[in-house]
Amino acid sequence: MPAIQKRSPKPNRASHAAGAKKTPANYEKFLEHLALTANITRSLEFAGISPTTLYNHRKADPEFAARWEEAWQRGYDTLEQKCADRAFEGVSEPVLFQGQQVYVKDPVTGKRVALTKTTWSDSLAQFLLRGNKQSKFRERTENINLNANVETDEEDLRAQLRAKLFG
Repeated sequence: MPAIQKRSPKPNRASHAAGAKKTPANYEKFLEHLALTANITRSLEFAGISPTTLYNHRKADPEFAARWEEAWQRGYDTLEQKCADRAFEGVSEPVLFQGQQVYVKDPVTGKRVALTKTTWSDSLAQFLLRGNKQSKFRERTENINLNANVETDEEDLRAQLRAKLFG
């Protein structure tokens, strides 16, 4: 049986990087990347700052904390817009046949072009609608009495059902 090898940490991660810098430029890089991605982990790695250093700076500097929140919100708004575009405008995807890209001749130029189709994400649309209009798109549930008498015969069940339906 082969020995199990432990995975070593990624050498380029900021938390393991030797000499991670705490300069204003690195904090700005973090905020700029966060505003684009809304991803704290990738943004701190991009900026070369360790998580501990970053969170300590956020705790010590209320202005930085406010800018962090603003950058994260901008990034999240961008992410939400991308999701809305995918759900409601669709995404162009290549058409494949037997695992190969399908090409067609462009009727105007006569050149060979890749065939694509537009797909939409109904589940993503549903998720966005539920998130924005919870009162209208919430899951509806009912309380049902499941305490049925197991010894009730079929005719009794029909009679109970008729009584409920027709009074």
